[in-house]
Formats: sequence, C-alpha cells, structure tokens
Amino acid sequence: MEKYKERKKVKFINLLKFNSIFLLFCLMILFLFTVNETIIALNCMENPNLLSFDLQNNVLNVMGKSYYLNLSLISNLF
Repeated sequence: MEKYKERKKVKFINLLKFNSIFLLFCLMILFLFTVNETIIALNCMENPNLLSFDLQNNVLNVMGKSYYLNLSLISNLF
C-alpha cells in the first residue's frame, strides 16, 4: 500500500510540474504577442517582429530573424 501511495504522489507532483511549465510557456507566447503589438503601435523598432507566424509561407519570425519550417515532417508523424 505504501508503495502505491508513494508512486501516486510522485506522478501527481510530476503532473503539476508539467502543467506549470506548459502554462508558463503559453503565457510567455501570449505576452510576446502583446509586446509585439505594442512595439508596432509605438513604432519603437526598425523590425518589430518579436514573434510572428506565417503558416501560408511556413515562416516563423523570431526576434527579427526568419526561419522556414518544413511542416511535412510534422504531418508525417500523425
């Protein structure tokens, strides 16, 4: 019985850790979009793309640099 309770407790703690990290990551992405919109509205920077996605051209812009994504590799996984 004690082993079962201990395993259950460890699984619960690991789930809480995963959920907290996932929540922080989602909040970081959300706030980056908000900051990006503010920079564009105030016209503070020459290249205001902190984070943007262009799914038609498969381009991810992070901190002004463009990265081309190959989504066919991801679609083959599913």
